[in-house]
Amino acid sequence: MKKSVLSIVMLEILLILSVVAHNVFDIGKPKNIEHYIEKELLENQIASFNYALKYEMPEGYEEFVNSKEEISITNEESGALFVANIMPLEYISVEDFFLVQSSVFDDVSTDEISITEENSDEKTIDNKTITRKTFKIKNSYLDIYALVGTVEFEGKDEFIGVVGNVSSLEEEKDFDAFINTIEFTKQSIDKERTFANKDELVKVTIPANWVRFERNKNYSFYNPNGGFPIIASIESYTSEKIDPVSDFDSMVGILSTKEGVSIVKEKETRNIGNKTITTTILGLEEQKIYNIMSLVTFKDSNIYAIARYEVYTENIDSTLKDMDNVTNSIKINKNYQGE
Repeated sequence: MKKSVLSIVMLEILLILSVVAHNVFDIGKPKNIEHYIEKELLENQIASFNYALKYEMPEGYEEFVNSKEEISITNEESGALFVANIMPLEYISVEDFFLVQSSVFDDVSTDEISITEENSDEKTIDNKTITRKTFKIKNSYLDIYALVGTVEFEGKDEFIGVVGNVSSLEEEKDFDAFINTIEFTKQSIDKERTFANKDELVKVTIPANWVRFERNKNYSFYNPNGGFPIIASIESYTSEKIDPVSDFDSMVGILSTKEGVSIVKEKETRNIGNKTITTTILGLEEQKIYNIMSLVTFKDSNIYAIARYEVYTENIDSTLKDMDNVTNSIKINKNYQGE
């Protein structure tokens, strides 16, 4: 009896430990970027494009999808547009950021333009310093205000640069409300990250320093600092209505009909664990532009994914490693909550 009681007690202790590990230390939970950012955000906060920043949306504003900035929001009624990016101090100082922004309109205008600084403000709240300046931009066809701000954090080797274009100073209050709420998240792009969007049938892991490319696609990425630019797009489907191989062949066929495009490497198939990966490489070889198309199917599942990579490179064979790593990482997404 004593052994039986002891066993029950030990099981209860193990159960308590497993619950604590699951809820406190995240042991056994999905280790994807969406999971971590959901835990971090407060109810009224929104994550930025790559989850590196968080902010609160001013009333009447919405995300501006035709932008690759880390934060991009607009008020359709007033035409106001605010964007924000992370600026490494290694490459640009706060002072230079203001100088660059105040001269932007000089560079794009063919007409003589007047740029005047209307006002400026600096305040420190807790561990961050917010600096803001307002510039009046005017010539024969322009009459707008440029709102320029920076958010500096104590001990950080980067700051947040914020720019807004507005037609009147009435939108200054929106800009101030917006910039006051911007913070860094605990997430970082300088390490490998797994994306498992709830609307996607698959999840994918991207290399360190890759960033998202298109806002209207969950899995669209590129490598901004690579020696050769890569744009990656991963789409997921089910085979209920179409055969995966036929779908893949159709996409490859459409690409191959474009002028100058040829098949560089015919279809190759390999098996990794429970999945089969089929890859074809097409290219405009004279221009050193290539499309790598990969089909990923899973054993005993009707889920499949098609990964497309666009790359400019002098040697396609030597640049396949990152793309292979991304394709190999594609797995069925247990977080999927679609139809």
